[in-house]
Amino acid sequence: MSVNDIINAICSQLVNVMGPIAPIAVSEKIKSLGATKEDFPMDKIAQLVERLSYEIYDEKSRAEFQKGALEQIKQFSAHAGV
Repeated sequence: MSVNDIINAICSQLVNVMGPIAPIAVSEKIKSLGATKEDFPMDKIAQLVERLSYEIYDEKSRAEFQKGALEQIKQFSAHAGV
């Protein structure tokens, strides 16, 4: 599992909350962190999730997104031996 895989999984979760605009939001937030999807640093993934969370106005949906994203990060870390 790569960082790109985790970003794709987070984006899929975000689509469930935001709809088809989610990939655009992900791209914009990645760019705002000074990276591209292809070279996104793992140490900024929590910042990415936080910034994406600000786009979700419903508190319950935001919490569900954050929980799912955290689970993706944990899975990545377990596979990466981090």
